[in-house]
Amino acid sequence: MSPRPKKATRARGAPRAAKSKRKKTAETETPVEAPPRNDVAVADIPAGADVAAGADVAAGADVAAGDVTLEAPPPPAPAPAPEPIPRSVLPDEIRSVTAHGKISQIALSDDGALIAVASMSADRGAATLAVHHTRDASEACAFTVETIAGNGKAACFDAAGDLLFVAGDGLFRMKIGGQPERVGRVDCEALFRDAAGRWLAFVERSGAVRFAAADDPLAEVWRHDAGRGHMTFGTQVRFVGDTSRALIGALADRGPLLVDVAEKKVLREYPQKGACADASRTGDLVAVFEPRGRRDDWLSIYAGDAAEAPGPIAFPIEALGSAEPVAFAPDGKQLVKTGVAVQLIDVATAASSERRQAESPQGSTFTLALRAWRAPVIGWSSFNFRAGDFRASWASFAAAERESEPISDAHYVTNL
Repeated sequence: MSPRPKKATRARGAPRAAKSKRKKTAETETPVEAPPRNDVAVADIPAGADVAAGADVAAGADVAAGDVTLEAPPPPAPAPAPEPIPRSVLPDEIRSVTAHGKISQIALSDDGALIAVASMSADRGAATLAVHHTRDASEACAFTVETIAGNGKAACFDAAGDLLFVAGDGLFRMKIGGQPERVGRVDCEALFRDAAGRWLAFVERSGAVRFAAADDPLAEVWRHDAGRGHMTFGTQVRFVGDTSRALIGALADRGPLLVDVAEKKVLREYPQKGACADASRTGDLVAVFEPRGRRDDWLSIYAGDAAEAPGPIAFPIEALGSAEPVAFAPDGKQLVKTGVAVQLIDVATAASSERRQAESPQGSTFTLALRAWRAPVIGWSSFNFRAGDFRASWASFAAAERESEPISDAHYVTNL
């Protein structure tokens, strides 16, 4: 084993070497965790924020809460003005189907492709509810008294295209081509719906009108005891477009009522006792008429459906002709007479078109017309007990290819 080398010693009298002090550097320091920083990343700042020190933020500097100011959102863009509806023209053809008994009610689908006919039939094997295609009058489906346990009394299509109908004391819902499903028990003689698909109106035997939400038809939202309905037409309800307002007409002892279902109140009562009422699609015009009236002034037109609207617009009596049911054409600028013949009357000029003959036999009584919500189709019904004719009719009042001049030489002009 080799000897351990001796430690070198300083020679006596030699100078002592100086001790060097070690200088702490970043490499020799013990790492200390930095406290968390309230850094604001650029991505965390909402778009459009006003950042005072953008360079500091980009570098990761602290930004106080007051350094970021959110601008108020811009006001919403105004809704586009509704496109004007082209002028309606007389239909080229009037189609119809017959029923086995007096028709209780007809209903048009929103797209005008289907018409439902509910009728009272003494023949238990005959159709009491039938749905037809409007394009060719072909039958889509039909049900007898035995299959739906009662006579068809009321019907309307919902916004989705399903059929709601009343047979006996039951309310049913049916997809076209499927089987009816019972919803519940109701007291209903006629059924109506608004354009938006939010509200339903049930006319009861007493004449009262029960309003309900379309998605919960059995729950009452509001009820108005309008009184007895017209002996011929029964109480009628016409909703004003997409709004919650409705016209209750064909009342035996009072004039038509303008009501707001959402507000649950009557806004106005028109003075013509026993008259019916219809509103244009946009609600800017209301027609109050007596379909079987004997007076010359059986029709009155009001501007708007507001509760405090002025009196009727002056309309020349000679332009009215005989009293018949009327409804607003799809363009909202003309009235459609749906009696023995179909005719258009211009509201602004009182000009009238030629008359297009319907198929109903002479002496028939015509009911009030209904308009499809999203199509230029209008439907109505008629009955003639002597001839044994019970008929549902409809026609498409398509838009004119170009705006035409008034259809007569009438000089009457309103301020509409």
